[in-house]
Amino acid sequence: HVCAEADRAFRQGEDMCAQYRGLYDRSPSAAAKLTVLSHARARLAAAIADEVQALWNLLPPSSVLDGVLLTFHAQEVGFMGELTTMLMLMLYDHEFKYSFTCMLLQHYRALGAPELLDARPRLPRSETQDQAIKASLDRMTVQLFNSPDVTLKLVQERGLLRLFLDLLQEILEKTRGPAQNVVRPDHQLVKEKSYNRVIGDLFMVLVHPEVAVYVLEEPGMGLFRQLVHCLGMAQGMNPYVRKTGEHVERESFTWTYSVTLEVQVMRMLAQLLSHTQTWGASRSCEGLVNAAEVCAEAARDWMEEGFDAVQPGDLWDVLLQGGMEVSVHLPLQRACSLAIGALLRNPDAGGLKRFLGKDSNRRALTELARPTVATLAWLAQVRARLWVRNGDEVLKIDHIYRCSFWQDSGMDLDLFLLQAWAAVSPPTGVVDGLMRPFGAGPLLDLGGGQPQPRFGEATGACIIEGLRLLVYVLKDRFAFRSEEQKMRRELVHWLCVKRTQTHSQIMKTLSHTLQTHPALETVLKEVATYSAPKLQEHGHYALKPPCWREFDPFFPHYSREHLEEALERSMESGAWKPEWQLEPPERAPAPFDRALAVLASPALHQLVWSVLQYCVQGEEGSCAEMSICAMQLLSLALSLNGEAQQMFREADGPRGVSVGTIGMEVCGRAPPGGFRGGCVLEAVQHRPPGSHSILQLLGLLQGRKAARQFGDFTTKPEEIEVACAQHLLGRLLQHVSSESVNSMLANLSGGAPPADSPSSMEWKAAVRRSQDAAMAEMAAKQAAFAALLAEDDSDGEDVAMGEQAPASSSGVRSRASSQPEACPATCVLCHGETEGGSPLGMMALTQVSNIPELAARSPGTWTDAVQRHSSASPVRCVEIGTQPGHMGSSVLSAECPEIRAALIDANVGHSADRNRKAGSSDESPLQALGSQQADGKGWATQTTPVGLGLQDAFPGLHVQSCGHVVHEACLHKYCEGLKTRLRGGLRYEGMFLLDVLGGEFLCPVCRRVCNSLLPTPSGTGGAPSDEAGAGEGAHVGASPCARTFEEAVKAANAVLDFMPLNAEPYPGDTGLRTHPLQPEDAQGSFQLSGSFTRACTAIAQGYTGARDPGEEVVEQHVLQRQSAILWQTLGYNVAHMEVVRRSPETGEGDEGMGKRAHVLGVKQVAFMAVLSTCSSEFHQANVKHLFAHLTGNEETSGKALSPGWRPKTFQALGCMPTASKFHRPPQEAPLNDAGILRRLAEFPNFSLAQQSHGGASHALADLLTVDPQSLLLEAVQSSANLTTNWARDRESMMTGALLAVDRVLPLVHLIASFQAGVAALCGWEGSTPQAAGEDAALEGSEGDAKEVCANALTILANLASRDAGDSHLQWLERAVGCHLSPFLCRVQLLRAFLAGKSLPPPAVGLEPLLELLGLHSVCQSLQTAVPPVAAVRWCAHLLPALRRCVPRMYALPAAPALPPGPQPARLLQPPALFQDALVQWTGKTCLACKKEEPPREPAICLLCGELVCCMEKCCSNYDEVGECTQHAFTCGGGTSVFLLLKQTSVLLVRGSRACVYASPYLDCHGEEDIGMHRGRQLNLSMMRFKAIERLWQVAGFDFDTRTLKTTHGGTRRHGAFQV
Repeated sequence: HVCAEADRAFRQGEDMCAQYRGLYDRSPSAAAKLTVLSHARARLAAAIADEVQALWNLLPPSSVLDGVLLTFHAQEVGFMGELTTMLMLMLYDHEFKYSFTCMLLQHYRALGAPELLDARPRLPRSETQDQAIKASLDRMTVQLFNSPDVTLKLVQERGLLRLFLDLLQEILEKTRGPAQNVVRPDHQLVKEKSYNRVIGDLFMVLVHPEVAVYVLEEPGMGLFRQLVHCLGMAQGMNPYVRKTGEHVERESFTWTYSVTLEVQVMRMLAQLLSHTQTWGASRSCEGLVNAAEVCAEAARDWMEEGFDAVQPGDLWDVLLQGGMEVSVHLPLQRACSLAIGALLRNPDAGGLKRFLGKDSNRRALTELARPTVATLAWLAQVRARLWVRNGDEVLKIDHIYRCSFWQDSGMDLDLFLLQAWAAVSPPTGVVDGLMRPFGAGPLLDLGGGQPQPRFGEATGACIIEGLRLLVYVLKDRFAFRSEEQKMRRELVHWLCVKRTQTHSQIMKTLSHTLQTHPALETVLKEVATYSAPKLQEHGHYALKPPCWREFDPFFPHYSREHLEEALERSMESGAWKPEWQLEPPERAPAPFDRALAVLASPALHQLVWSVLQYCVQGEEGSCAEMSICAMQLLSLALSLNGEAQQMFREADGPRGVSVGTIGMEVCGRAPPGGFRGGCVLEAVQHRPPGSHSILQLLGLLQGRKAARQFGDFTTKPEEIEVACAQHLLGRLLQHVSSESVNSMLANLSGGAPPADSPSSMEWKAAVRRSQDAAMAEMAAKQAAFAALLAEDDSDGEDVAMGEQAPASSSGVRSRASSQPEACPATCVLCHGETEGGSPLGMMALTQVSNIPELAARSPGTWTDAVQRHSSASPVRCVEIGTQPGHMGSSVLSAECPEIRAALIDANVGHSADRNRKAGSSDESPLQALGSQQADGKGWATQTTPVGLGLQDAFPGLHVQSCGHVVHEACLHKYCEGLKTRLRGGLRYEGMFLLDVLGGEFLCPVCRRVCNSLLPTPSGTGGAPSDEAGAGEGAHVGASPCARTFEEAVKAANAVLDFMPLNAEPYPGDTGLRTHPLQPEDAQGSFQLSGSFTRACTAIAQGYTGARDPGEEVVEQHVLQRQSAILWQTLGYNVAHMEVVRRSPETGEGDEGMGKRAHVLGVKQVAFMAVLSTCSSEFHQANVKHLFAHLTGNEETSGKALSPGWRPKTFQALGCMPTASKFHRPPQEAPLNDAGILRRLAEFPNFSLAQQSHGGASHALADLLTVDPQSLLLEAVQSSANLTTNWARDRESMMTGALLAVDRVLPLVHLIASFQAGVAALCGWEGSTPQAAGEDAALEGSEGDAKEVCANALTILANLASRDAGDSHLQWLERAVGCHLSPFLCRVQLLRAFLAGKSLPPPAVGLEPLLELLGLHSVCQSLQTAVPPVAAVRWCAHLLPALRRCVPRMYALPAAPALPPGPQPARLLQPPALFQDALVQWTGKTCLACKKEEPPREPAICLLCGELVCCMEKCCSNYDEVGECTQHAFTCGGGTSVFLLLKQTSVLLVRGSRACVYASPYLDCHGEEDIGMHRGRQLNLSMMRFKAIERLWQVAGFDFDTRTLKTTHGGTRRHGAFQV
């Protein structure tokens, strides 16, 4: 009233100051004066300028804080935050907290509810200021109302609750319509949720039990009545009337606002009443009784004013005719239900009896149930699709009504109110009042001999809903149980719906109250079994089998879909029996046990009989569910027969008849079926005229369907119906006399159709044959479709291609059906219809990779990455070997002019001419590097094995194949179609995924990304056969190892000798000396080899059609480069496979971790390499000179290599990928010798000696000596006798290549063994950083070098012959093994690929590996007599360190520690706790863009540990390529893995594609927390992290179907590059 008077005066322009003064003086209490003062302060804050001074004079600030709060809304945002912080620090003093709260209450309206101020001009207040004020109030009110004593004092003395309730009431009153008393949900105040502030503060105040006691025990219940009045304004919001004409044009979302409002207010009321269950028995519950009476009185008053008086029998028709408004919002009824529940849970049991003992309260309850029943009947009609013209809006309301958001404050309260209503209403009135609104009136009016009514599907569904509601009201007892029992029931029933559920899914099914219950985790462990997460799956829970005993199909929170799923699972599990649902419940507490009288009422018996009669005579699908409900009611009546009769007799007296109005007209009238009520045993034997009794109907029902076989039932309810009928019939027959049973059988004779009649049996057989045929046809289609699928298995594990998966029970083949071995030799596009000479090829993916290079990097930790970033020193992604203790110096060091000259001379030829023609400068590219000297670091002997070489220094091309074949012409046509659709702007397969212009496409069968074709093995289209078994290919054709150095040299020379002059030359004028004669069946393979090589060149260089500027393209050069590229690709994939097999979790043969595709692709690359091998006489002569130089042959060692000669290895490296795609201009020529040497200068193994011992021509050749694998491949591909005239088939060709490897291998192994032995000697006592000028002092002539090497050979021979003792021998064998193991493992893999056999398992130890390869042991190799001149040439790069170490080794000190062996490629492992990683990188800035503020989405590269900006333009390059993609090319050859700190997930980048992968961090329930929205502690899942690491190791990002499902990019991605 005060506020209304002030607003009226303000709107009419009256003297507002005088009005406020008068109102303040007339205020009768302190609370009223506070209201006037608060309203005046709010008006002052929003007053127009000419009234500010007058109001200020009227109400001057009483203190500095008063003035600050008065002008708080006009302050700057930053000042508001600082002021709030200061006030919160002062609030620790309770006296100041009380006085400050009193002062804040005067300004609460102005600060907390600015929407209520008049719309006239006021002081400006921006949206930012509003948000700042809201945040400040949130911070302060939490502190102001957290003390129970202070809060209670404010409530009692300062009217705290009165102020809040007045403000809430004012907000709601402003939202009412002009002629309505109901809140309009479409009002702006409701949409903006202006009530949230005051309701939130009320909730914080009512949290304290002392405040709740004060409210409930206040004389007159003024505060509680005001709260109920606010509820009354929300009563009947958003009403609906059934539309019978046109469909609703536009659906509204106002129902969401009304639901939110009611839920907020009801939760506040529930908070107020929740404290009463903690009261002791000594405290009187009179306040609760008064609260329940206030709620009942308010609800009854509303019904008298606003509810249509419709009788239950007419409600069904009135709703369908659109003659009644109905609303789901009944907060007054639910408030009454809350109060009754509080009385029930209160220790003083007399309170509920006193409340229900008053006739007025009982009459109120009988009337309160009518709107609730009307709402439930309306929702049943909505679910039955009878309100379709009202749109989907009503369906959404039904969904939200049943979901967990509204359960505890909506549906559960309605059902509890009906249980209370059933306890005080006439028994017959309960049945009529519940069933007639659901359309069951014809069943209740059915008499004996009358025609059976038939219902439509919609009406039948509503009747089932009514029956289920009646069963729940009479049977459910969980409303009287504890919260733990309710929670257990919810968990059990929701776990019944799905086989497995995550913790988040379970939490979403629970109500707001149960979600925060402290016993949730304990109860969950009791009823469910937890399974740890797997790969991309989350941890999940499954119901324990013993808990199926608690499953109840009448669980009220089930939707129709959930019920069907639960029943399906219950019957399939075998752990639940249908008859368990008929078990009787415990007796309800008084006075709710009076509802048992309904079980003995004649109306219930009439309902059971009519439903069974309907089901026996009908064939509708709803009959089974109806009969189950009827049997539930009959089972309840049978189990509680005695108690039900007693309650019925008491309720049927004068007192029971005179109570209530529902069903008054039918209470004294007998049902049409003649049932009289009372004993249920008499009722089941009662036979209405012209019909069967209930007992006979059960027999007919059970007998008619019991003859069916298990497969004849079309639905689960039919199976449940038969089981329940058999169980219930057996129970009834135990209580019925034998005469009644015989009479029933006599009456049934002839009534039931014989189940085994000929016509019935023939019909069943025909139906069975039809079903079998349909199932067989469907199974065949499923098998055919499954044969074309290559998707991952359902459990989330990575099933390797070719791995036989167990067959499913249905006979449908799993993913193993698409394994490469089973692929037919037919094109998957044309299926063999294309005729012509187009060759068949296997679809493959060729991509850039640098996994061997990453494995050779110095290992680092997460902490190192953080410290390195803090010191502003980003990691060098290609830096290897950074520890102290280096030997030799950089190849570009200023102290080695001879080597510089040698390299310059070696660069003479087309590479140097090409750069001169490019116009860069007149000087050599290597001369231009004179000012860019390296850091002088050499080889870290303790960290770098000898067996690592060129394949570990450069990225390469990784090849893998799915095994499906296609014609080259068909694939070309298919790809051209993709490009055409792309240019036309049409949709195509792989859109937003493929780089179509770069030649990418999806395999039509397995949907993996491919970009090239490989020859099919033996023209069959499948993979090579593995008849020999695993490991046989490792020693096929192995020859006895040469016993002496001379024999090894002779075997190698036999491979390098020229072919006879009468050998058949290669067709055409190519100038090639030797070339394998192509087998007749290899013409198509040779054609595909050329296409594949051109694709490799385009992929490696990053642009299509790359050609060296100024290069004269001749056939000889093309053929030789093609051969070199294929051999280099083979060598790289062998090295990649060896690195992958170093990991113990990926080393079990070629069947695990997706490596089958890699093995299949590399086998075909090996075939193409051998098939395309060619060599010129010029090249062969130089290779022969090289080997003669290495073996110390004095006759040929003086012959210098030709100036223009380049080893094939370096020819191929010039076409391989560079270190960074974005660090070179797009038109730069392929990598030349200078670029190769610059890259090798950073790699420790290739830091050459101070002097060159073979002249300038041997500079490039010396690099091959450092790398035994490259030396072996160079010799094999340069072999003149790799194939001869007799190599007419594939097998002969591959056998010849394998023989060449076996012949050259002993010599290469001997070289590598001595290099490993010398490297071990150099680390005998640990190398130390050499002093300046030490190398010059140690340098000497070639004779001095021979002497040093001779001494080293002597020492190695002594160690190998056990002269120095067993301990030194063991150390030497292990040290040499650490250096040699990578090389020998790669040789083993190379031989297996050439033999076309399965890969052998990784050898354990060095000796088994040497034995498999037929090589000498370490001791035998080191005791071989080698000329010192040859040793000098093998170990030239080790001489500086050797000169320092050998003089000190004759004393033979104790053997040092072993050098570390080769390590697998690993990702940077993040901390075990995600919060630690987040804290470590918080506030860190990007070193690339150098912005002062941290990135909005920081990403940590797990390859090097660098922080980059994700999805920001600050670090994008000229083509708008983001920093993650740029860094992926720089660091990982186009592939990288990033940890997104803000998202907790992993970003996989592969070229132009990106994928947000599953997070490696999971909470205690095995779930992710993307974006940290749930705020749970996240721990590193090593299984997930290792899975990501394995996927990265095998280069499977573009070949894994699970990853491709969430991948985007390709041509459609803006600024995409071809990889």
